[in-house]
Amino acid sequence: MFNIAVCDTNIEIHNLLKSYFLRFSVAKRFVFKIEYFFSGEELLEHYRSAKKHLFHAIFLEIELSGIDGLETAREIRSFPDHDVQIIFITHHEKYMLNCFDVQAFQYMLKPICYDLFQEKLLMLCHYIPSLVHHFLSVKVNNEQLILRTSDIVSLVKIKHALCQNKVEISLIQKNEPIVVSGTLQGYTEKLDPTLFLLIHRSVIVNLNYVQAFTSESVIMSNQVQFPIGRSHSKKFRELYC
Repeated sequence: MFNIAVCDTNIEIHNLLKSYFLRFSVAKRFVFKIEYFFSGEELLEHYRSAKKHLFHAIFLEIELSGIDGLETAREIRSFPDHDVQIIFITHHEKYMLNCFDVQAFQYMLKPICYDLFQEKLLMLCHYIPSLVHHFLSVKVNNEQLILRTSDIVSLVKIKHALCQNKVEISLIQKNEPIVVSGTLQGYTEKLDPTLFLLIHRSVIVNLNYVQAFTSESVIMSNQVQFPIGRSHSKKFRELYC
């Protein structure tokens, strides 16, 4: 599932893109969660109130009332959110060069036809999971979720006999872990080895969220405590330091 923001002053654009996302989702089997905003101020306030950046991509009108789209994008980059992909939408080509200053992913001219929307969105859906170590694609039941690796606190292998090849992933903004399909070894190969470390045969932790540790255990920022295997203790101390 991709988390998307649409920011445009025109409700008709909201409704148009809503219909386009639905049509694309049915045709291409991608799932989207979309939030709609009417101004740059509203979108920025959402960023300030959220503990973490929640969007994979933002469809952003340049000619917004109040703070325009380019300034809104600069603010987002300064938070900083360097991973979110920004697709500008506007009536005019004259802003195109300015978009490079905020690392825009794409630029679409209004009126937006479905064929152009489909082309850009398909490109986006394939691009985001390809960002090595920035995002992790996981399978929950029959749905693919795209997680920011910076949000992952830990991954724990589920030992229950009925839950083979299942892993619990704890996220910084969620109280309860999510259960995903796959093996711990498989996820180890997809994560940044300088941040994600196997500290026990069934536990991987994100070093950014380590709050305290001893020679035998580690306490994470969510107050969960994990044992450190004897064979992993030295490597953990060296990498953490």
